[in-house]
Amino acid sequence: MKTIDEQLEDALARVKHLEADAQAGSTLLSEAAKQSDDLKAQIVALTKEKETLTLASGELTEQRDQLAHDLATAKQSLTSAATAADELTKAKEQLSDLTAEVEKLKADAKTAERIAAERYGAASPQPLPVTSRGDTKASELVTKFKAITDPKEQTAFWRGLTAEQRTLILTAQSTTTAMSNTLTHVKDIKVAQNALQPWMAGLLPLRAFSTNFSPEPADKLDTVRVPVVGAPSQSSEFAGSYTANADSTVSVIPVQLNKHKFKTVHVTAREASETALNVLETLVGSAVKQLAQDVLQDIFSAITADPYGAPGIPALAASAFDYKKVLAIREACSLAKMPVSDRNLVLDGAYFTNLLGDEIVAKSFMAPIAQPGVIEAQIRRLAGFDIFETTILPENGEKLVGFAAHPSGLAVAMRYLEPVAEYDEAGAVTDPETGLTFGYLRYTETQSNRIFVTVECLYGYKQALADGIKRIVKP
Repeated sequence: MKTIDEQLEDALARVKHLEADAQAGSTLLSEAAKQSDDLKAQIVALTKEKETLTLASGELTEQRDQLAHDLATAKQSLTSAATAADELTKAKEQLSDLTAEVEKLKADAKTAERIAAERYGAASPQPLPVTSRGDTKASELVTKFKAITDPKEQTAFWRGLTAEQRTLILTAQSTTTAMSNTLTHVKDIKVAQNALQPWMAGLLPLRAFSTNFSPEPADKLDTVRVPVVGAPSQSSEFAGSYTANADSTVSVIPVQLNKHKFKTVHVTAREASETALNVLETLVGSAVKQLAQDVLQDIFSAITADPYGAPGIPALAASAFDYKKVLAIREACSLAKMPVSDRNLVLDGAYFTNLLGDEIVAKSFMAPIAQPGVIEAQIRRLAGFDIFETTILPENGEKLVGFAAHPSGLAVAMRYLEPVAEYDEAGAVTDPETGLTFGYLRYTETQSNRIFVTVECLYGYKQALADGIKRIVKP
């Protein structure tokens, strides 16, 4: 049997062994805890990475779907383009057929004219005797007229005749084909139609006045009656008859067509053949635009103190023109008993531009009017006025920079000046809605191989009601 000392040593040895085991177990637990934390961190990182990959996968799926949709749209567009190309080809073929048909009709017409001439004396070796439709005097006038080959000289000769002489010529020629007021050649129709848009745009401010526009033929100094509508009188108390104190707010003003402006352009055969762009079409479009500006500026020259009186508001610079000044003009119109409806405001470009920057006007540029207001710098309606900007307003010696107008303030008439000379092509070009009309003449100078086109406007204007216009002037 072991002694007590030996047993104590054994016990101490076991205690040390147990302590060593406990220390080792604690170390293992610490390492296990650390590994557990690392694993948790890895799990969190993997979870985040999984979420990121899931989002990326969703975006890639959306992009794939969008690309598939775009590809389908592109295929459909290509199909539509191919269809449009086929339709364009067919349209060109139809245009060629129509052109050929027109040329054939012209050839037939010339043949008919030649046959008629041979039968009725124009090409006969002996002239036919004068019939009851004319006399020797008319025959002489027709002969002189036809002997003139220059269109300008023909026109001058015609306008130098008396009314009786013109009647004799027209009566003598009544058996021939009358001159048409419309264009017939396909190319001329295309050139004229393309020029019609700048013509209408240039004369848009004429909506502020009373007008009578028509493609009806007329001569210079003819008179056109323009209806002018003013403010009605007060109502009456009924006294047994509805006809008592009757009046009419529509008066008619005779306007003489004493204004005739024209613009001529030309191209050579080489210019027409060596340039891909339709040179004549471009030149005529520019000429019509300039003609519209010149006509409008001339009409604006009638806006003067006599008879329209003092300016509607005190003279001011462009930098001072704002929304409050527009209200002041409105007040001046109301004090003059100008009808509230159909009011217009025509402004010089500088005054219009300053009005665009006015705080109240700028805040009004919201949908659906933001696009024309901000992008196109347009103010279509403001304070009860239709607004028109112009850069060609003449000062008229009175520092004019704008005016408010009702249609009753000025009467304007426009007609087609039918030429009496023979041209390759001549006719009226008209907007069917407004009646705005300009004349189109095409003729050829064979000596220089040049093609000329003249655009012209026959018009007139007359001041009407003095209270129909309120002027705006600068200092």
